[in-house]
Amino acid sequence: ALKSGRTCAMSGTLLEQARNLHEDLEILEKAMYRELGDPATAHLKRVDEVARDQVVATLLDAHTQRAKRLAAVYEDGDGARREEIQAMSGSTVFSAFYDQLKLLRDYHRKHNIAPPSEVYERELLVDVLEGANEQTFTGEEAEGRYLDMHALHEAYINLKGVDKETDYASYLKAAAQLANVPKPTALTSGYVRYVKSLRDYWEGFLTRTQPLLPLADILTKATTAFDERWAKGEFTRWQGGGAEMENGGDPISLEGVSSAAELEVHGLEKLKAELARLGLKCGGSLSQRAERLFLLKSTPLEQMPKAHRAKGGAGGGGGGAE
Repeated sequence: ALKSGRTCAMSGTLLEQARNLHEDLEILEKAMYRELGDPATAHLKRVDEVARDQVVATLLDAHTQRAKRLAAVYEDGDGARREEIQAMSGSTVFSAFYDQLKLLRDYHRKHNIAPPSEVYERELLVDVLEGANEQTFTGEEAEGRYLDMHALHEAYINLKGVDKETDYASYLKAAAQLANVPKPTALTSGYVRYVKSLRDYWEGFLTRTQPLLPLADILTKATTAFDERWAKGEFTRWQGGGAEMENGGDPISLEGVSSAAELEVHGLEKLKAELARLGLKCGGSLSQRAERLFLLKSTPLEQMPKAHRAKGGAGGGGGGAE
């Protein structure tokens, strides 16, 4: 709560809460305007520009939260605002007025607060900015001018099937070229963990260096576009047919796999081929096939329950239609 207490006792009525929220929104808008200044005359260094944008992003987040609260007041889902307005009309209008006047007098008598618009404005901004999570950079990132991907580079060269001699500079140039990673490497659980870490770092770096970028909207659109292309089978590397799909390709290794979900990266057809090769049932959804294959982590093939074996399968590798 703010030191002045203006958002506490005086906010007993919804109308007063709405007035306070309107005032907060105006203060935050003025603060953002002051921070951004005139683009035509502002010539900031990159470091100062990033710091300014982080402040504006914090103010914008506070503005968004208060705007949502104000919208909820006006939507009046429980009808409390309508009842409050109705109480100010009709035969009880004067009694309601004097009741509110008494509350205001009691409040000011207790707190002895003069009209402190400038004080309240300062307290609000301090409360918002000091309560925000600090966005820091590593020494290598130099206040957002450079990437610091040394840990990711170390994780990359420890993956199976990649060039162990890849230096840091070469890695930075190729880090985004995921399609160039050998497919056997891309199918390992270690690579899945590496890619998740890579994405998390890039998202975090963009959030810190470009805090006003609508990153969530951009990622949502990208995910939707990907899902549409996947549904159309346009990713031939993972969805294509041909000899590799027919023969199943190389056997799937369970080494280093810690959950059935990690096996889902192989796709329906690859899992079907592997299950059929082992003489296990190969039907079902992607997650069901992955779970069936993952059972081999704890259960030897010859001890697999009959419920998971294909008809006529000896549990060792014959054809496997369900």
